[in-house]
Amino acid sequence: MNYILFFLVLLGPRRPESVLCTEKGIFVSDIGEFGSFPDGKIFIFKGDSVKVYADSLMDPKGLAYFGDKLYVADKDRIWEITDSTRTICVAPDSFPTRPEFLNDLAVDSAGNLYVSDTWKGVVFKIDTTGRTSVFAEVPNPNGLAWQDEKLYCVSFTKPGGLYLIKNGSVSHIFSSEDINGADGLAIRKGRAYISGYNSGKVIEVILEDKRAINPKVIRESLTTPADICLSATGDTLYIPLLQKGKIVTVELKK
Repeated sequence: MNYILFFLVLLGPRRPESVLCTEKGIFVSDIGEFGSFPDGKIFIFKGDSVKVYADSLMDPKGLAYFGDKLYVADKDRIWEITDSTRTICVAPDSFPTRPEFLNDLAVDSAGNLYVSDTWKGVVFKIDTTGRTSVFAEVPNPNGLAWQDEKLYCVSFTKPGGLYLIKNGSVSHIFSSEDINGADGLAIRKGRAYISGYNSGKVIEVILEDKRAINPKVIRESLTTPADICLSATGDTLYIPLLQKGKIVTVELKK
């Protein structure tokens, strides 16, 4: 695998937390200073250009895109953002219990959203009518990925863990100290890629029925790798380094 350093331009994110590749462009959430409202931003990269897509956010983290709308997890709420509008689509008091630390987002084929609350230990579901519910309980849930009508979740724990959530059942299918403080999760062709925020590593595992096998470290010695993302073609992995203010990429074998 080739390793490419992708430097953010001067006007780009200071603390990139999440990357999301879409046909519209590459979105990057920038936390800024934790808890320092309103310095959080969303950037969009298109080719060689970059611009602010949304600003005045608190601590924007996980991103999801569905129906020309960008969804952003921001501390205790979820934003719905388009080219011309920005609204809070799920307010703090709309959840079954008030969120503490909303982190990553995933969306299924029907447009239902899933958001992890790392400190509360739950994954919430927001259906297409806006109704919220507790979808699953997972220790310190962080990165999410929807694949083949199943939700996968990694846990910000030591050792980091990978969980499979299907039909109301939660299965712990993998754990390793190579992913201590598991943060980002991306899935491609039966393989899961997981970043360890505290371990400084990114690994690849092969997904089988209720288990993950053949773990392999594909990058290490990284500083705070956060919420990773695959390119639209699936052959490049984007890894935001939150405390470094940059994004690195890894080219994957086809």
